[in-house]
Amino acid sequence: MSSFRLTLLLVVVGLLTSLSVLADVPDGVGAASYARQPLTARPSAMGGAFVSIAEGLAAAYYNPAGLGRDTPYELGGMYSLPYGEAFDTSLQFIGINGNLNLQTSSANLSGMGWNVGWLGLSIRNIWLWDDEGEPTIGSSTSSLYTASVGMAIPGVDGLSAGGSIKIYRDSLLEGRSFGIGADLAVLLDFAIGDVPISVGFNAKDIGETRVHWYGTAGEPDNFVPWVNKMGLSTRLFEDYLLVAAELDWAVGRPAEEQRAGIGFEVTPVPQLAIRGGWLGGLDGSGGAYTAGVGIYLAETFRLDYAYRTRRILGAGHMLSVSYTF
Repeated sequence: MSSFRLTLLLVVVGLLTSLSVLADVPDGVGAASYARQPLTARPSAMGGAFVSIAEGLAAAYYNPAGLGRDTPYELGGMYSLPYGEAFDTSLQFIGINGNLNLQTSSANLSGMGWNVGWLGLSIRNIWLWDDEGEPTIGSSTSSLYTASVGMAIPGVDGLSAGGSIKIYRDSLLEGRSFGIGADLAVLLDFAIGDVPISVGFNAKDIGETRVHWYGTAGEPDNFVPWVNKMGLSTRLFEDYLLVAAELDWAVGRPAEEQRAGIGFEVTPVPQLAIRGGWLGGLDGSGGAYTAGVGIYLAETFRLDYAYRTRRILGAGHMLSVSYTF
């Protein structure tokens, strides 16, 4: 492994981490908690430990630097009941990956990939109180729109960087919200002997994304936590086994909001993947086991399913499909 590549990675991670340590965490942090849910069934089945894997449609969400790894054109989506059938809550995702594949006399952008996505949470039949204190049964919707790019760093083998611009929108009774955030990420692929290693880091919602409410009492500000995702993964036995671990550190938040995840994926045949993992808080409470399968047809169609045991509310189910073209 090149010492220059490692030094460059550590410098970038160190700068972002130093800024987060010095950050002043405002009141009201905790908005858009759905945006910390594992996204798409493959990462979800692996305990959410995906920041160093960063493949497929989930790459932009976990680590947009992964889009710099020869990103194919891929279209897909996800449907999830994150808290089980007892709660009338659903989480959906639609996204598309692509690459610029552009080379000119002055620039080579063949190593740049992009993603555009939408993540939506819908909660129906909930008790709400209006500004006059009158109860009513209503619903709320939340949306996260993302545009991401990632590219290989020229002249530095195995190192890529990426970022995302994010727009948050919410609707509850007469109230509406709006916020703009940003992610910055790096990814390093190298080998120790014959063992491939990937290390990933993603600073999500740098500086706590401010989400401002309109049309409701007080028009308050909420803040999406600044979360630093860091992890590593390796592939063993000629890619038969993939193992990953990840830490999510929410800046300035208590121990129960800090998360860790571990996961594995076994691929006995190219058309089938079997997965498992664990996701929980660093305070030792609220852990959940995860499991799932993936079915791949003709190297173009993917069907993935994930199940999560009861963590805080109910057990969760997730189904994802994607098509590569």
